[in-house]
Amino acid sequence: MGLRTLLGEMRPLIDLSHTPPIARMTRLTFGWFFVVGALVGLPAGPAAAQNGPPPATDTAQVTLTEALVRTLDASPEVDRRRAQEQFAAARSEEARANRFLTDVSLDVASSFAPGLTEFGEVPSDFPEDLRYLHPSRQNDWSVGALRPFGRFEIAVQQPIWTWGELSGNIRAARHGVDVETARVDQKALEVAARAGKTYYNLLLTKELDRLADRTQDVIDRAKREINRLLDEGDESVSQADLFQTRLTEEETKRRIVEIDQNRATARSALR
Repeated sequence: MGLRTLLGEMRPLIDLSHTPPIARMTRLTFGWFFVVGALVGLPAGPAAAQNGPPPATDTAQVTLTEALVRTLDASPEVDRRRAQEQFAAARSEEARANRFLTDVSLDVASSFAPGLTEFGEVPSDFPEDLRYLHPSRQNDWSVGALRPFGRFEIAVQQPIWTWGELSGNIRAARHGVDVETARVDQKALEVAARAGKTYYNLLLTKELDRLADRTQDVIDRAKREINRLLDEGDESVSQADLFQTRLTEEETKRRIVEIDQNRATARSALR
């Protein structure tokens, strides 16, 4: 491939103004691989990255699984769904508990009761347990006559037949728990999908950043080669080739800034 043909191909490879950000980064990756492979003799394509310099050591390295686990543990969306699931489970337990002793009440009363004084005779045929009601009896509130009094009452309510209402409430509460559990799983999958996409976007921006350094070196070599051929009077190149190379260099610098911004955004999203 001649130098003129190569320089003519460099501009379309990085013309990504009408594509979405992720597609632009992907297309730019293959474009840079093509340029680097053609000028330095490496095979064009993803295999060229395997022969590049080893990646720099990051301050923190996590696998995709670790990133997903951390994201799910820290996600407020998943926590909110889990709280709703726990609330539904509590209502289900309450519905089952209503099968036995749905209402229990305890009434306790205690005090001091007065004694009784007799101001007349009580007929012998008057019932013993009702003598305190006889008009001849009066309350004696003297200290020596006071007696302790206590009473407590327990009332319980046990449903025997509810015409299916109780069993229906239990089934409804159980299905409510199943629904909330499914919502938790759905939200966890949504959060995991976003985290996975962000994770791979971050890896992509790192690879593009490493490749950007090599691409700049290739452009510098191309400019030097064009200047040398121009100085030698080679008619196969012209000032237009040099201008095209400079346009490519400026476009590459602009894309590098965009890559840095996308990487910072992806890194912040994974924190």
